[in-house]
Amino acid sequence: MSMDLKVLIDHYQGNELKLVAGSCGMHRRVTWVTMMETPDMADHLSGQELILTTGIGLEKGNICQSFFELVRGLCEHDASGVVVNTGRYINDIPEAVTEYCNREDFPLFTLPWEVRLSTSVIQPLCECIVQDNTLEEEVSTGFKNAIFFPDQEDRYIVPLSRHHFNADDRYAICMFRIDNVSSDPYALAESIRTRLWNHLREIYPKCAVFTNDRDIIAVISTEHTAQVRILAEDLLDHVCFFLPLNQEKIYIGIGKLTKSINCISKSYRQARAIVGLQMKGSVPQDKIFFTDMGAYRLLLGIDDEEIKEDYCREVLGPLEMHDKEKDGDLVDVLRLYLENDGSISRTAEKLYVHRNTVNYKINQASKILKMDLGSLENRMELLLAYLVRDML
Repeated sequence: MSMDLKVLIDHYQGNELKLVAGSCGMHRRVTWVTMMETPDMADHLSGQELILTTGIGLEKGNICQSFFELVRGLCEHDASGVVVNTGRYINDIPEAVTEYCNREDFPLFTLPWEVRLSTSVIQPLCECIVQDNTLEEEVSTGFKNAIFFPDQEDRYIVPLSRHHFNADDRYAICMFRIDNVSSDPYALAESIRTRLWNHLREIYPKCAVFTNDRDIIAVISTEHTAQVRILAEDLLDHVCFFLPLNQEKIYIGIGKLTKSINCISKSYRQARAIVGLQMKGSVPQDKIFFTDMGAYRLLLGIDDEEIKEDYCREVLGPLEMHDKEKDGDLVDVLRLYLENDGSISRTAEKLYVHRNTVNYKINQASKILKMDLGSLENRMELLLAYLVRDML
């Protein structure tokens, strides 16, 4: 777990800490705060540490060059930034160092010599990181329990209430799934999660962002559906911005705003189902809100999967069996026919075949299903079966 550098610095109680270079890197991640005095010690960094230095270990006869090597080594070893305790060994920051930090977006701060580093800086900032990580873990665990164990209220109502997420608040789930990832999908999901978490909590206090497998899940607490739309679209913009390449595909589903925290698992199932429909191509990727799902909204409200499976099998089963045995395409042709309001000519145009071919296949489907396809009731029954089929 780590913390956003800007959030961490904002928690510093004093006003002596000054940012002098690398301001564009203020959203680097920080896992810990530690001291380092010599350039060769940078090899021991794990990455994402905020480094403090007094300059006591720098080469006395060539402090400027030695200091530059120290800063460059920290940056190259993925440190989060450097705080320079000025006034005794380093009086002024060399111009070459500030230019380098600005070019590499590597934050460099100064702190007067009089400030005690251990008690005034290192200890409180490390405590802040620990507290922030603890809060993030507790909130994430609480919402995961609310989603996956909704009947076990003791696992989420009390823990979340400690962080001002009340049981009678309203919540909506926003779920992202990134597909066709060229790098480690779990590492990418975690990287995007941390950035979303820090972005979202800067603009909206009642939120949480965590991962479940490769999915990124954001929880938004608000009384208004319009607010959910605004925040979800903002999050989508940020996810797209954070993706390293253009080949990834992003899917997003937004569940219905709940009446209380007890219904949050339902909002999650809705969001996940929308993502599934997008991945199958059943709904366009820009249709992301449960309230915009049309007839799917009714089907998403049916929790019993067996009911949906039985219905689909009873209605479309004979046609699916025929296609399997004959290597046919009647299931697909019939769906296209129904989606084009029963127009033989439009269906033929979409399939690039003669209308007589479509007419023959529709008659075949009618006989196999033993249904009059001119009947509005039968068409509705079939269309509903196709929607259910998309969800299974």
